[in-house]
Amino acid sequence: MSDSHSSCARARGIGASRFCFSLKIKMEMTSRNGYAFVYANKHPKLQIMNLHNMINGLDACPKTTVAAINGQALGGGGEVALACHYRVAVDNAQIGFPEVLLGLLPGGQGTQRLPRVAPFDVALQMVMTGQNLNMMKANKAGIVDKVEPKGRSAGLYNWF
Repeated sequence: MSDSHSSCARARGIGASRFCFSLKIKMEMTSRNGYAFVYANKHPKLQIMNLHNMINGLDACPKTTVAAINGQALGGGGEVALACHYRVAVDNAQIGFPEVLLGLLPGGQGTQRLPRVAPFDVALQMVMTGQNLNMMKANKAGIVDKVEPKGRSAGLYNWF
């Protein structure tokens, strides 16, 4: 982000089907005294701090930031995308917060950022139910600025 010759910074995924994920949830449930517990992997606090550092870095970037969403932007990946000024995506991508299906709230500022770009009822539905949106619906709701067909995903990188 310190390149003085570029006018923007791009956040993109590596690979064909994923933009970015956050915590890897280990589906190990135990029960004690009638309460169920879900355990995250070894260092969830460290991962959340790294997610916050990345998001705060995007916020502090003096250049325009663009998320080129080439696949699933779920959990922290959706929050990283929401931290960018603009979001462009391929049409088969999804955005959402599946961690709420486990009783966890989005931990990377998604609950604050999503209602800033989407209608409140859409944001509330996503955060309360864990519903993922395809990019056509996300575009209609204002979460994504432009959608490209999957075969033209190179257009994601030429858009800005």
